[in-house]
Amino acid sequence: MRVAVRYYTKTGNTRRLAEAVAKAVGAEALPLTSPVDEPVDILFLGNSYYAFTIAPEVRDFIRNLDSGKVGKIVNFGSAAMLNSTYRKVKAEADKAGIAMDSREFHCRGEFQGIHKGRPNAEDLEAASKFAKEIVEFYSGGKKMKALVTYFSASGVTAALAKRLAEAVDSPLYEIKPEVPYTKEDLDWRNKQSRSSVEMQDKDCRPALADKDAPVADADVIFVGYPVWWYREPSIVDSFLEAYDFSGKCIVLFATSGSSDIGDEAPVRAAEISGTKVIASKRFAANATVDELKAWAGSLAD
Repeated sequence: MRVAVRYYTKTGNTRRLAEAVAKAVGAEALPLTSPVDEPVDILFLGNSYYAFTIAPEVRDFIRNLDSGKVGKIVNFGSAAMLNSTYRKVKAEADKAGIAMDSREFHCRGEFQGIHKGRPNAEDLEAASKFAKEIVEFYSGGKKMKALVTYFSASGVTAALAKRLAEAVDSPLYEIKPEVPYTKEDLDWRNKQSRSSVEMQDKDCRPALADKDAPVADADVIFVGYPVWWYREPSIVDSFLEAYDFSGKCIVLFATSGSSDIGDEAPVRAAEISGTKVIASKRFAANATVDELKAWAGSLAD
């Protein structure tokens, strides 16, 4: 497996991550001024946000890459305030005709006193672990571990989640509120019902019954729910806020009588969890195991 590590940094934060990544995979961490002259299977590319976008140096570097020499780009980086640069980097990679892995590593970085000390030792260790898992995955040495989680009020999403867990050979975890929802709580026609009140407040975080989900053991976490008020129920936000998803990917799936999963939920999920949402999809309640397996398999492409 041929691996290269390149990075761009102004503060030194991404350089430190790049050095951890490079050490983990047996490569050398080099700045973007060092071109990729030899063919590589994986190019770990470190970068961050500057003025709300990626630096011109990063764009130029990607545009000048030889698509015949780079098998796949894996994004990593840090930022003080914004989430990852994945979409910006992927847009450039697509133009260059270079595939990009759907996973990435992102953590907070210190800037003008904000997030002081980040990336810290734990961040560097997480970056190292992430890089090793990527290389092992493409070397055929490791199967990515999945976890299917779900919240279900009527049992429809629960049934779908069970079939998805079977499709991806995953443990199954139910997201439960500390106070279960009653039929009256779920009356969407009553503006004073519990669910109506919660969904009117996007900062609402209903208490969870437990925090025992084995998130730490998984690489990809599927999060399922019924669509309420055109987005995810607030209890799902509580779940996303309760765990450390560093170095992991989140996949959203949903059931609904009429509403689509929409564009808002993936953005909110990424903001709340601080990690990347790689896919989202609404399924019919009767979606089969084969259908779910085909969808899950496409996420690795």
